[in-house]
Amino acid sequence: MSDTPILGLPYLAAAQAQKHVTHNEALTILDILVQASAKSRHEASPPATPANGDRYLVPSGASAEWATATGKLAVFSDGGWRFHAPREGWRLWIDDEDKLIVYDGSAWHATGGEAPPPPPPPPPPETLDHLGIHATADPTNRFVVSSAATLLNHEGEGHQLKVNKAKATDTASLLFQTGFSGRAEMGVVGNDDFKIKVSADGATFKEALSAEAATGVITAHQSLRLAPREADPATPIDGEIWYSAASKTLRKRQNGVSMDLVPATSGGGPGNAANVNVVTASLPADVTMAQLNNFYECAKVDIGPGTWLVFALAHFMRMSPNASIVSVRLTDDTTVFGTISASIPSTTGWITPFPLTTVVTATSPIALKLQMAVTLGVSAVMKAVFPVNGSNSRATTLTAVRIA
Repeated sequence: MSDTPILGLPYLAAAQAQKHVTHNEALTILDILVQASAKSRHEASPPATPANGDRYLVPSGASAEWATATGKLAVFSDGGWRFHAPREGWRLWIDDEDKLIVYDGSAWHATGGEAPPPPPPPPPPETLDHLGIHATADPTNRFVVSSAATLLNHEGEGHQLKVNKAKATDTASLLFQTGFSGRAEMGVVGNDDFKIKVSADGATFKEALSAEAATGVITAHQSLRLAPREADPATPIDGEIWYSAASKTLRKRQNGVSMDLVPATSGGGPGNAANVNVVTASLPADVTMAQLNNFYECAKVDIGPGTWLVFALAHFMRMSPNASIVSVRLTDDTTVFGTISASIPSTTGWITPFPLTTVVTATSPIALKLQMAVTLGVSAVMKAVFPVNGSNSRATTLTAVRIA
């Protein structure tokens, strides 16, 4: 026997010449096979510039010098490749996989001896100065998330998101932005009332709705636009309000009945009077008429298209012992619909009524005004309230009733 049965190390023969050659060959084989490892087991051809001692496990389908060495350990040594056939039980560490494999007599298999996993990271601290998730946090935005969505889930029951502020005059709100420019904000801003605000440019915000913290009363700070409905709701409940496209009126549900909602009976501009059937207004306070031939406004109502029966009553009071001539008229500043004039005796404190009734036909919304002027004499007053009997009845009024 010239070689050892396991590793195939050459024996020294008796009286052998150049014993160092045989001995060095045995050392080379030991150097290759003891603590064996290979750079890879997936290289199908020898590397172009291998280093002395490089080892590879030759895969099937290999080429060049490896073509007939499938399954063997190829070692580059002394400028050439040498091959070692494995024996059952041999183990080999694969460098580029960090994995230990074993030969079962016919093929190589993983042993489960992968590199040990790295130690777990230390537990997170109880508090963080800031945190960015796919984003960079900063001293102002200490928690930043860049994500398609953010989920805050319950843990068996409900879930509450809290935004706290230090004092009532501070801000606790949600700000919605476009390109980091504010477009809508909701929360308690400047006080404890809940507000909803919007902006077209991120600089000027308009308050749309607010709810008073003390009362719960909701205030609409801008006009409220109801989308037209083709028909009344199928099952409305008391308190509902809607706009009917068919009748072009505001409708309401009251005491189990759907009906038209009658608008306020005065003020608001001509455009709001289109569907009003009765409007009335009165002089809120006495008006001193200090200038001659100047028509002073007594009262004003807004009426829509249609035919209106108009009742007007104005009261004039002399404030000095001089005779006066007084004129009262109904006008929209373009057309005079009716007028009445009278001479007033020269008696201080004398009160004279000026009743005026007429029919006004309007083709579009107009502001109908009751006006009074003094054309002779001075020191006169339009009376708002009768000064007798303590009744506080209105002395100067204007009423219009739609008749067609």
